[in-house]
Amino acid sequence: MAALPMALGCLAGGFGMERLGRKRTNLLLCIPFIAGWLLLATAQNVALLLVARFLTGLAVGILGPVGLIYIGETSAPQYRGVLLAAVSLAVSTGILLSHLLGALLHWRLAAALCTLAPLIALILVVVCPESPAWLASHGRPTEAQDSFRWLRGADPEAATELQTLMHKQQQRPGEDCGSQGRLTRASFVKPFILMNIFFVIQQFSGVNAVAFYTVDIFQQTLGSGGVDKYVAMGVLDVARLVMSLVTCVLLRRLGRRPLALVSAAGTGGCLLILAGLLRFGSSAGLRWTPVGLLVGYMCFVSIGLVPLPWVMTGEVFPAAVRGIGSGATSCLGFLVFFAVVKSGPAMFATLGSDGTFAIYGLVAAFGGVYLYFFCPETKNKTLQEIEDAFESKPAVSTKV
Repeated sequence: MAALPMALGCLAGGFGMERLGRKRTNLLLCIPFIAGWLLLATAQNVALLLVARFLTGLAVGILGPVGLIYIGETSAPQYRGVLLAAVSLAVSTGILLSHLLGALLHWRLAAALCTLAPLIALILVVVCPESPAWLASHGRPTEAQDSFRWLRGADPEAATELQTLMHKQQQRPGEDCGSQGRLTRASFVKPFILMNIFFVIQQFSGVNAVAFYTVDIFQQTLGSGGVDKYVAMGVLDVARLVMSLVTCVLLRRLGRRPLALVSAAGTGGCLLILAGLLRFGSSAGLRWTPVGLLVGYMCFVSIGLVPLPWVMTGEVFPAAVRGIGSGATSCLGFLVFFAVVKSGPAMFATLGSDGTFAIYGLVAAFGGVYLYFFCPETKNKTLQEIEDAFESKPAVSTKV
């Protein structure tokens, strides 16, 4: 009831932000968010709980592409990766806080407190300007320039990027943002295929299955004694939060490709070793070994496979169809998310923890091979440079 509406919300957000703008869509999505949390806190039966989950899931789905595109279009190239990675940092923080609230408070009070997040967002978005790229593409050049200068200032680098943005829009006056012709061009098709496969790799590396069923997984892997499963869950949450923070720094220094390759290799390695240990190893005296491997897994997956599909979704699509591209790609990501979360319990029940972790590990390992050959480097490139590179070359430069 949460994951499927996320996919629907991505499509709504993708089309909505093209017609209404990034800012207005951000404001509107706060309404189902607030309503969902309030209903969750006050629901008197299961049906209302499901409706509440539907509303919050829908709001998350709308937010996915809208938030990424707004960040991508309003940030300077040298800071764009850090700011987009901060989305994963926020998710990690939310997971940790929700687990803490659930452990310490009644679930109704925890849900009521969560209403504060979209309320604060509503207030903050009101004072933010509209995306300059959206304003320029909709024939509002003066507003676009004012918005750009409010966001980025008037230094020479920013002035050059603004001039490029305005010149590009003047070259294609009246072009419809949803034009079918733009959807068949290489600058759209190449990143669309790349990002959809990247999302499949991300989800089938098992990160959300682990996040959703952390306690159950520890119950199965640790048994009934030795290590408190809730303490282990807290360790895993803290590891994810810390590594999300580290990723913000690493993206600024290293770029996308190195993190993608290291993350895939480390994720696959930790999961395959864990699968082998659970299948063939003795757990006597090694109660913390599975926890250590899961923490290692969470560290590796959090520096690349988790944030990078979202980071790059905000970068790689051409301006004319950026909303549609990001919305459709995020929609697939959430559909795969739903499939992984729904199949997780059945996989653990039929294949065991060892078999399930082995499958997730193999996906991550093969994903690393795919990313080695096809993942581009977008670090320090403007959005226009990325679009031009996909249009004119096999891919954006893959030099590390």
